[in-house]
This record gives sequence, C-alpha cells and structure tokens, in this order.
Amino acid sequence: MTHSSRLLFCLVASVVLSAVASCGGDDDAADPGGDGGWTSDAGLDGSAGSAGSGVDGAAGGSSDGAAGSSGSGNDASVEVEASACSAATCTQPGFACVEGACVADCRRPNAVPCAQGTVCDVGSEHTGLCAQPDAGCVIAGEADKCAQGDGGVALVCGPGTLCNGKGGCYAELPCRDFQCDSVGCWGVDCSCTRPAATCSPAPLGAPGEAGTLNDYAFTRGGDGGIFDLDFDQKCNAWAVTMISGPDYLRSISPQGTVTSFTGVTNLNMGEVAAIQGKEGSFGGGLMDVALTYVCCQACGCVLSGSGGNPQGVAYLDSATNTLPMKIPTVQFSQGTGPFGNTSVDTGPYGLSWGLDRVLYAGNVDTNGDFQALDLETSTKQIIATFGARVHASAPFDRMRMIVALEGGEIDLVPILGANGAPQKLVDLGAHVTSIVRDRWSGKVYVELSDLRIVSFDADGSGVETFQTAPAKGRIAIAPDGYLYHLTVGWPTDATIVRWELPTTL
Repeated sequence: MTHSSRLLFCLVASVVLSAVASCGGDDDAADPGGDGGWTSDAGLDGSAGSAGSGVDGAAGGSSDGAAGSSGSGNDASVEVEASACSAATCTQPGFACVEGACVADCRRPNAVPCAQGTVCDVGSEHTGLCAQPDAGCVIAGEADKCAQGDGGVALVCGPGTLCNGKGGCYAELPCRDFQCDSVGCWGVDCSCTRPAATCSPAPLGAPGEAGTLNDYAFTRGGDGGIFDLDFDQKCNAWAVTMISGPDYLRSISPQGTVTSFTGVTNLNMGEVAAIQGKEGSFGGGLMDVALTYVCCQACGCVLSGSGGNPQGVAYLDSATNTLPMKIPTVQFSQGTGPFGNTSVDTGPYGLSWGLDRVLYAGNVDTNGDFQALDLETSTKQIIATFGARVHASAPFDRMRMIVALEGGEIDLVPILGANGAPQKLVDLGAHVTSIVRDRWSGKVYVELSDLRIVSFDADGSGVETFQTAPAKGRIAIAPDGYLYHLTVGWPTDATIVRWELPTTL
C-alpha cells in the first residue's frame, strides 16, 4: 500500500457515524515474519554502525489486539449482550465486535467499511470513527492485504500502517505506533498536532555570539567554516569543517558548550550524520555520529600508495575521542553539483543513518552506488545502483531510505534486508544539497541548488516552496520542531538561521 490516497484535510466540519458491521472473534496478535539481514546494537564504543536490517517482518507495535488508545471516540458502543455480538446484531458501518461488545472502531479489519462518502479516521480528532473527509484533521487510507511473507500469515494493513514486505505491517507517519489483531493492523498515536518538544538546541544567537549556534567557535575558523549541520535526539548540534589544514568535527550542547574533534587525515570533511532513531522509529537517545572525508582529483590529493590519504567514511569513537577512517575509498567520484565547485562536489555523498541503525552513503566506490556500511567490520554492501550521482539521503521510515540524485530525482530505497527495488518518488528539477523528513508530519523537506527549500508529501505530491535560503547551504531538523539552515562555511561565511515547522495537519 502506497497510501497515495491518504487524506490529511484540515478544515472544520462534522463527524459522521455510519451503518453495518461484521464481528470478529479472535483478537490475538498475528506475527507472520522473522528476522532477516545483518543485526546490530551498535553504539559509540567502537562497535558503532554494525549493519542491522531492522526488518523484523512481524506485526510488531502494540500487537495485543486492543483497540487503539489515541484520541477519543473509541468508547462508542451499541447495547448488545456479549454473547449476542455477531454480524447480525452489530450492524452499523464502522462498528465491530471487540471483546464481545459492538463498538465504533472502524480501524478494525473485521469492521464493516464506512458508508460511502466517509472514511475511517485514525487521527486524534475522531479516532476510530467514520468521518467526512473534510471533518477537520482526518488521517485515513485504504486497507491493503500484504503479500504473504516467509510462509507466514499475511495481514491486512489498515489506515496508519504500511506493508513491510514480509506479510506484516508497520506504522506510517504521523502514526507513531500500531496495533494488531489476528487479521490485521492499524495506526495508533496519530496526533493531529505536533507533540511538545523533548529538548531544545543551543539558542540561535547572532553571528559570533558566544554559547549560541552562531558562536564562531562552532561555525567558523581559519579560511572557512562548517560545511554540514545535523542534530542528535538530545539536541546537540554537530558539524564538520571545510578549512585549510586539519578539519574538525564539532558539537555544541544545548547549554552552549563547544567541543572539537580533530580529523585524522588532511582532507576536507564533507558531511556529518547524527542518528535519528532506532528499531524502525524516529527518536530515542542514541548519539551515533559519522562523517565523510572528501577530496577532488584536481586538488592534488593522493588517495593510495605511499603517503596516500584515502577519502571515505569515518565515525566518532567516543571511547578515544578520535575520528578513525572505517570505510576508505581510493576512487575519485566527481560531480557537477550541488554546489557548483569541483573542490567540494566530489567523493562520498548522501551520508545518513537509517532507522535500522545502519549507516548509508552514496558514491563510495563509484558515482551512483548507494551502500550500507558496517563500521565495526569496515565492510560495505551495495543496496542500489543509480545512473546518476547520489547527492543526499535521509531515513524515510522503518523500511526505506529517501535518496536524492544529481539533477533532482528523489527515490525511495529499501533498507538493508528489505524487499523491493528503488521507487522514483518525484523529480524536483534541480540539484539537491540536503534532504530531511519531519519525524511527526511525515513531510519531506529538500534544499535545492537554486536556493528553494521545498516540501512534499510522503507520496511525492504537493510540492511547494517552504522558504528561500539566504545562500546555498544545507538543512537539518532538530527535535524542537524547527528547520535549521546552514549557509556553508566555504567559500561563504557559515551562518545558521531557522524556521518553525507547521504545528497542525
């Protein structure tokens, strides 16, 4: 199920309860799949980034068969004796027999479909009720019977969930979790308003103001400054520099303390990636951080042989506070964008952690490859090969990464161990400098080389301009609900600005 028909309407109207239901009996959870792929519980202790598929194939979530706990509306019921609840007695659309009672919960796979002109809402405004599509914030989607996987039972993935390719389901944003019975699953905790921030980064500040994100000790130095920006889930900001001589990984805590880690090779640092979640979901307290070393063929770099310094992917080893190279590459891979400068449009690009706690990057060995990287064993595995250079990537959901290619094509790519092939989502018509997904709304935000910052829905529709960047740079989303923009620190002066993201659907 692609959920291209998901409805996210934000108008004011009324809720409509519908008529006819069939009653189910078995509310036990179905668990059709099994673990697959590499496994990992890596951290910053030297085992960071050991590749793990994160594809459990199971029903997962809170699969206890209970009705969802999000919002209101689940207490509606019809006066029918427990022993009498059946298809003949529980007859209103959107109603189902649950634990012997006939209740209004259209999310249940055994509920009769909602009446024509209404949809089953899993959102927090009318949870589990049949609603008119324009009845405020409505989060809906068609149920999809998943293909049977691994010889197990195939579940029906209802509104707020997607098929995982192994016969099971997983939550689809804005739903943060899901529940199941023996027949299928549905989304829960699908809030129509942005949840309260769990933390806030250091204050934005004015350029040069100490203890802020624009503290020169964090953003600038030498003849350049920071070239990429990211936030971990504890609101620490991370950046890598592009300056002459040694480069640095830097962080600034929410309290304004700046820390620097010196690179191990005299190459530029291209990207930084802080982990955005684990076990298939955004959030959590992990602090895994990785970065890239890059250099162009015309820059006088020697990647191999005596005195060579290979470019590649490194990570922060918190035990030693060093940045060891873990995935070296001795191949130059030049591009035509997104920055229009041969000194920086080179080497591995598209570095990001998946929600499976696997690190991914593009152009590792050649332009267009997209690989899963095992930092513990210093090994890699090709996930996809494109006909164009990879420019950026980000975690999309439990099963997929979102990848931007040279020229502006955006693709969804199955993670390590998942089934399927890359799927083109949208073509934005310009080089992409960076891409992120809002962990609440599910919208994707992209900065383009023409300075537009655009957003679009999970199915690639609804492309619109969110902001115009003050200069060419990169974007990141912090847990405080703001989108941050970094004007890159070479050849321009590094400066950070921010905009609040939408708070309602």
